[in-house]
Amino acid sequence: MAENKAAKPVEGQSEEIKDYEFRLLDADEIEVRVGQGGNQKSPDWCSLLLYKDARCDMRRLDEKFGIYGWKRKHELIGQNLFCTVSVYKEGIGWIDKQDVGTPSNTEAVKGQASDSFKRACSCLGIGRELYTAPKKIFINLNRNTEYSQSGKLKTIFHVGYVGYTNRCIAKLIIQDENNIVRWYCGMTEQEVLEWMNEQKEVYGYSEPAPKSEEEKDENLNEQKQYAYPQLQQAQIWEDVDRVWNGFPDLQKSEEFKRKCALRKMELAQSKKDLKAVYDAYPEYQKNAEFLAKLTQFKSRLV
Repeated sequence: MAENKAAKPVEGQSEEIKDYEFRLLDADEIEVRVGQGGNQKSPDWCSLLLYKDARCDMRRLDEKFGIYGWKRKHELIGQNLFCTVSVYKEGIGWIDKQDVGTPSNTEAVKGQASDSFKRACSCLGIGRELYTAPKKIFINLNRNTEYSQSGKLKTIFHVGYVGYTNRCIAKLIIQDENNIVRWYCGMTEQEVLEWMNEQKEVYGYSEPAPKSEEEKDENLNEQKQYAYPQLQQAQIWEDVDRVWNGFPDLQKSEEFKRKCALRKMELAQSKKDLKAVYDAYPEYQKNAEFLAKLTQFKSRLV
């Protein structure tokens, strides 16, 4: 992922980089993993964590100091494995940064070596901006479509976009493997939609091959599996609007539009709110189901 970094500008990268600072992480250099949830005990949600891997650190060291300008060594101190990363600065000499690692659940020694290296690189400043990432990134999951038969979460998440202010993460978009936006912060819904529409122009995305009607139907059905549970979890009108804006392909579906309208009715707090829903959907003002639901919810409100 290190090639052609200039082709994928990141907001905030133009800020002056001091001599001792590293370039900020690009979106495709930030890894995403599931923290809590996403299992049979909590199948309807998961939390996400952002991190960098050791390969990213090595690329950054090569980029800034050259392959001959840095070195690493590991040593046991007590029962803990430490890593020292040294970088060479002309006129100063070798500068060392050291940190300790924690073993992984799979390969204790290798995991501890990798972790200590990444921590030492963070001491140098590589990826330190990840410490400013949102602490609570929660994703709604569909228990019927996002798990394998063995019960393992199969959805893969990645960072689609990241923007910085003063070397701190200010904007963030997280997508799944289908490039559906699952979470964002620091941006309005309109900004996210504009970003989605600009992808093929800004990052050189090519148009996909034309899909058959059957493939289109499968794609829409898959999107419905994500959208409809989110609609049911909506607590305020803004949540409904967020679901609507997040699935532009479904906006041509009368079923999707009707479900959004009905959900807004369910969330209405007054007859004035119901009147606003009625006015917002003139195409349904003669629809029997729509009018029946309107009357039903109206009778519940003062």
